Amino acid sequence: MIADVIGTVQDDMFAVIGIVQDDMLFAVIGTVQDDTLFAVIGTVREDMFAVIGTVQDDTLFAVIGTVQDDMLFAVIGTVWEDMFAVIGTVHDDMLFVVIGTVQDDMLFAVIGTVQDDMLFAVIGTVQDDMLFVVIGTVQDEMLFAVIGTVWEDMFAVIGTVHDDMLFVVIGTVQDDMLFVVIGTEQDDMLFAVIGTVQDEMLFAVIGTVWDDMLFAVAIVL
Repeated sequence: MIADVIGTVQDDMFAVIGIVQDDMLFAVIGTVQDDTLFAVIGTVREDMFAVIGTVQDDTLFAVIGTVQDDMLFAVIGTVWEDMFAVIGTVHDDMLFVVIGTVQDDMLFAVIGTVQDDMLFAVIGTVQDDMLFVVIGTVQDEMLFAVIGTVWEDMFAVIGTVHDDMLFVVIGTVQDDMLFVVIGTEQDDMLFAVIGTVQDEMLFAVIGTVWDDMLFAVAIVL
């Protein structure tokens, strides 16, 4: 077991990074007060999962994982505006998406394809809180999704490009810009970049590149 705890007590910034068994890699990064930001990233066996979120005010969270074979699911939502999206593959090549707002204008869609692998969909509302989604598989097993609200400037990009490469980009454009990039490129390479741009700049880079190389960098300004 390899574990590192890095933190500054005054600003309540902490990071816990460890390897528990063989290929299991996890990281917990957060600030204790006010805008609690936490991230849990891990690979258990063949099951890779990541949980990213902010707890208070504009709660933004994402859960990404593969559970069985090629099952990929993602949950992205803001609690305050009650906007959520669920994207996943359940059996073989079946792809479905559920998109909704809890109050007033509830919009949801369930889309699936069983044959071939060609799927694309464009869903949007034009007025007020513009919500749009572009989902498609073009070649091999390429899956990408773009989900965004224009009024709050919140956007998310989820995709797999080659083989088992999984990446996520989540961000808000104004005020406290939060972005996350998670991916596996070659073999067991897992990396994550998490940061806020303004005020208390917190970022962490976590990855395994060759063998069991694990590194993390965190700075608070």
